[in-house]
Amino acid sequence: MGNYSRLLATVILLVSIGSQDIVGQDLSLQRPSFSQLTGDNALSSLGKRFGLTPGAVALPLILEGAVNPSEYVVGPGDQFLVSMGGMITEQLPVIVAVDGQLTIPDIYDGIVAGRLLHDVQTEVMAALRDNFRNVDVGFSLTAPRSFYIHVTGSVPEPGRFVANAVSRLDDALQLAFARKAFDLERLRGGGANLDPDEFARMIPSTTSERPLISQSYRPSLRAVTITRANGSVLSVDLMKYYSIGDVAENPFVQDGDIVRVPPYHVMDAVNVVGDIPYPGAYPFRTGDRLSDLLEIASGSTDISGIGEVRVTERHSDGTATSFSLHTADIQTDGPNDRSISAGALINVSAMVQETAAVYGTVEFPGTYPIKANGTTLKELIEMAGGLTEDANLEAAYVERRRSDLLKSDGRQSDLDFFGRTYLAIERRRNRVAVDVQRNMSGEETFLMRGGDTVIFPPGEESVFVTGNVAQGGYVPYVEGETAQYYIDQAGGAGPETTGVYIFELSTGQYREGGGTIVKEGDTIFVNRVPITDSPELQSLLITAETSRRQIKLATVQTVITGISAIAAVVTTVVAITR
Repeated sequence: MGNYSRLLATVILLVSIGSQDIVGQDLSLQRPSFSQLTGDNALSSLGKRFGLTPGAVALPLILEGAVNPSEYVVGPGDQFLVSMGGMITEQLPVIVAVDGQLTIPDIYDGIVAGRLLHDVQTEVMAALRDNFRNVDVGFSLTAPRSFYIHVTGSVPEPGRFVANAVSRLDDALQLAFARKAFDLERLRGGGANLDPDEFARMIPSTTSERPLISQSYRPSLRAVTITRANGSVLSVDLMKYYSIGDVAENPFVQDGDIVRVPPYHVMDAVNVVGDIPYPGAYPFRTGDRLSDLLEIASGSTDISGIGEVRVTERHSDGTATSFSLHTADIQTDGPNDRSISAGALINVSAMVQETAAVYGTVEFPGTYPIKANGTTLKELIEMAGGLTEDANLEAAYVERRRSDLLKSDGRQSDLDFFGRTYLAIERRRNRVAVDVQRNMSGEETFLMRGGDTVIFPPGEESVFVTGNVAQGGYVPYVEGETAQYYIDQAGGAGPETTGVYIFELSTGQYREGGGTIVKEGDTIFVNRVPITDSPELQSLLITAETSRRQIKLATVQTVITGISAIAAVVTTVVAITR
């Protein structure tokens, strides 16, 4: 009977409230209007740009998602809705008073400001259920409160700003950095034909009396402090929020927060350069570690794949020290996560992926990634799917088309013209002396380098015969035959023959003698006595002879000059003695 009396009293109370046009009223109209939230400031002008008329249209509530009761802190101005079901469904809007008190007549009365929403909901729901045991009840937050926060420090427009309980630090700083720009745009929109300096002078702002920040200093968004009403202080690295989306570094603001953006000297910035997505100068933050800067500059919390970094730190005495680390060895706050000092330079080495190519009689010819001086020739062939059935291992060879070794041109030697010309021709050779067949069988191990190319020529079943023969060219290969057999097939050796040389296709090594067994793909060269029977050879001989004569002439001139000098000295001595 007692519960029924309480329920009846509550219904009567609600009916009386309804007579005052509160029951059934749209709760969204209870929220502060746009002008009430912002006043005639930058946000109001921004609202006008989007067609929001102050005082006529309520500011829409924009959320990231459902409010988390375990994080939301209740405060004065928060709007709640008490609902009671049953035969008659009634709703009662209640607001936390300015002293932090929440009152539901005859049901609940207590201080809720500064408490978590979850705790307040639990306490109020318990009170509702105690009073209405057989009725469905509910208690929910319908509109977060608005309040003032203070933004100070190295911002263009310090001062007091309106925020709400779902605003984050970034929201407040956007206003402190951009409000004057909005006001300038508002004046331009009004049709005033004034230059920007005149616009700025027209804006009523007490902050215009503050001296501008020195060019040697910049605002540090990596060391923003938030002083709470209870005296606690948060230090926030907003750059981490912007770079890697760490919302913990962009906290919700609370009633009366004092936000300070400190300045930093540009010489104290930590410079991150090299092969990284966001290189640049970052404000130094006390306690910075290498991982902090690399996460921000890479835009990721996974820095293991960045590679080698070189850190150089300067000291007060003008000296500098450096150290190198591989990011794969860095674990956040681990022993290798070295601390960084102000003004440090972090140089990220470029990630170079070495490659080697394989062409010819393999299943999948192409270019493949390798580890320089780590991947073997056999492993490279396996990457390419292995050899085809018609692969000729004896004809395969390796070319090194990129080398850091200096190839001398012979200028400092006593080589004559022919010797230097021969050296210049030979310097162009880029084959590597490697036995591909022995490497594929596992008898030898050849390590690939970046830019190496392995070629498996298709089997032509022929031997090339050239030089002093009647009809040089390709001769069909016959297994087990000697060089003399192929020379005979090419019409025989010509007169003045001086020797027979057999060059292996794969290694370029040679053997001598007509009785040598020849392999498929070998080249047989029949040499002869030098005869200038071609324009090229005649030109070389003339040039060589001219070079020798010039050397002899220069030698004679030097001797004559020396003798003349000696004669002059002797003449002088004789004249003096007389």
